Amino acid sequence: MTRFGVLIVLAAAGLASSTARAADDPQRLIGKAVLPKAGCQLVMVDPEVDRKTKEASLDLLPLFVNGVEGEAYLVASEATGEQFRVAIEQVMDVAAAKQYYDLRIATDAKDGWAYEMRTMCVVDDEDPLEESVLKRTLADYDAAVRLGRNSAALFGDRSSTRYLLGDVDGALADMTAAMKAEPGDPEYLLMRAAIYADEGQPKKAVADLNAALKLDSEFADALNDLAMLLATSRDDSVRDGPKAVKLSLEACELSDWTQFTLIDTLAAAYAEAGDFDNAVAMQEKAIEISELTEGDDFEGMKDRVKLYKSKRPYRYDPPPKK
Repeated sequence: MTRFGVLIVLAAAGLASSTARAADDPQRLIGKAVLPKAGCQLVMVDPEVDRKTKEASLDLLPLFVNGVEGEAYLVASEATGEQFRVAIEQVMDVAAAKQYYDLRIATDAKDGWAYEMRTMCVVDDEDPLEESVLKRTLADYDAAVRLGRNSAALFGDRSSTRYLLGDVDGALADMTAAMKAEPGDPEYLLMRAAIYADEGQPKKAVADLNAALKLDSEFADALNDLAMLLATSRDDSVRDGPKAVKLSLEACELSDWTQFTLIDTLAAAYAEAGDFDNAVAMQEKAIEISELTEGDDFEGMKDRVKLYKSKRPYRYDPPPKK
């Protein structure tokens, strides 16, 4: 599951200076924290910051996430994005940030934005998937919503947290709320489909993925997930090997054949279609790329090579409940 929104890094002098001026305006500044690992300053600005400024700086993101040295500015909109989490992990003093949001909340218990931002502050010695941490995070999400924060990203994140805590109905309700907040964004259909798939409701998952592709026919993740369901579902009425191959090939082409997870799906699709030679070849290719990109699931992929060599298709089983 992903967090959505826009993360912008202003490393170019002109963009950085314009953002600095905006940050100096007390009407624009809504948060600030220090990023000592990279000697950078994190500046949160009003979500209505000029869209052109955001778009012009998107291509600078990888430079920052990879550890730009010296002074730079990181600007996030209301929906901070999975990339913001990555940036935090690499360069942000999370403990200092948590103290900052703790102080904001202590100063103003109705600061919904601070509650929302504090959900990202899981310090180094904490396990983000540990139940007590998840419950603390959920409490902050609940407070943010209660205080008027209602972005699609927030509902999507709360959905993920609820699902990890075993609240399937709550997770589905939040994902539906996210879709209502941003009906044109296919990401939330993708995420709800993932819940349906893992809850043994593949037909509902297929319906959501088809709806996502109507919004964006080149959404590689939706193509991939739909292909995976059509190739590996234990529901005979859902599987369609030839269509799974077609969708999976589209996803691989869109990603320039660089993502091992998509090629892994293509292998499963070929196997379901009865083309076990291509299934083995694609599975071995997925393993090769995975090794180069530090991917995981080596053992699972190696097991699937053996499966396809024995001319048997793969069937997906949802992860066991904790």
